[in-house]
Amino acid sequence: MSREENIERQPINCIATFNLKGEAIPLVIKFLNDKGEEVTIKKVICDDWSKIHGNIRYQCHGEILGIDEEFIIVYYPEDMKWYILDKQYKEKSLDYGYLEGLSESTCKFIFYVIDEYNLNLYHSCMAVIMNVMKKKIPTLGEIKNTYYISAKKNKPYLDEHRMEVDELLELCYQRCLFKKKKGKAKHK
Repeated sequence: MSREENIERQPINCIATFNLKGEAIPLVIKFLNDKGEEVTIKKVICDDWSKIHGNIRYQCHGEILGIDEEFIIVYYPEDMKWYILDKQYKEKSLDYGYLEGLSESTCKFIFYVIDEYNLNLYHSCMAVIMNVMKKKIPTLGEIKNTYYISAKKNKPYLDEHRMEVDELLELCYQRCLFKKKKGKAKHK
């Protein structure tokens, strides 16, 4: 996938079928690429799907301009609207080097939250941890409790992604401990 053809999150037209459980299965999609050209994917193949905050996110692939490409589409059942997200979160991660060391699923979740809620969870976690560490050096368990309590009201989507958030909190905790120890060593 080339960076020039990067597709921003945008509404798409989608022909879908619904199985007996009422789950939407995308078959054909149409959208405008960044050059304003209409692109049709006549055979959408969904490799995986997950429910995030009531919306359904599909990891798909299909032929775009003669090349088999991976892409992500999201269905919002409440609004009955479909969107296509950036072609690859991996391309995005080049701008987010501080996420190095996290699993691919955690990075995908972080980018989903950035796209969906305009919130960078990494910075949110670091801010909470650094604020708590001003008073004392807490355990990782205390950090997790503090973060989930502070996030419970305005970030309900975190509950469905505890594994990813825990991994992120562990990375941020280790980095904050390192900074704190490094700072103490300078003052000695």
